[in-house]
Amino acid sequence: MRWFILNIILKFLDVFLTYIILMLGGEELNPLVRFLIKQLSVIPALTSVFILTVAFLYLVYRYASNSVKYLIVISILHSCIVLWNTACLVKIYLLFSQNFGIL
Repeated sequence: MRWFILNIILKFLDVFLTYIILMLGGEELNPLVRFLIKQLSVIPALTSVFILTVAFLYLVYRYASNSVKYLIVISILHSCIVLWNTACLVKIYLLFSQNFGIL
């Protein structure tokens, strides 16, 4: 159960950080999510991605024979995405602070 919860938290962080990056002028790198954003706009697209991911995680948790192993691997992947998004935000912050004297 804890891996399921951890994945939900990581996905929330991914969606939240992605939203901030997009609002600061960044772009979505995932082509499927980028397509959804173009079709639905940012908030509905990111909400849909979050809901679909949680549904997928629940199916893995509930029905996969080695669900813990799968959820651990998925949490590692989600952690990498959250770290990437955090690095992008730091880069954006440093660019703003250099250009506008904010620090």
